[in-house]
Amino acid sequence: STFALTGEYNILKGRYTPYVNGSLGWMHINTNIFAGLAPGCWWDPWWGYICDTQWKTYDTSEFTYNLGIGVRWDINGALFMRGSYNREWMSVDAGDLEFDTLSFDVGLMW
Repeated sequence: STFALTGEYNILKGRYTPYVNGSLGWMHINTNIFAGLAPGCWWDPWWGYICDTQWKTYDTSEFTYNLGIGVRWDINGALFMRGSYNREWMSVDAGDLEFDTLSFDVGLMW
């Protein structure tokens, strides 16, 4: 999951326009790979008995940023379609990760 602030700049004025976008945010990745503790109860000297009902998995939360280019088409005054190519970067303990995505969006304007 990602929480991000995104900006978009439409290069031309009109129904068809190329655009660029960028974002800064925070991404959480859960691998669903078992990390050791099974569900159950145990004694903790500070908190007493603790019970957990979920398997522990490896996960991380990291800063991320994104850049993209695309084309937008305003079909009429209320409906638009756009397609874009985006690249997202994220630094984790194991090294830098890069994700390439293609997006197709349909939206409403008011």
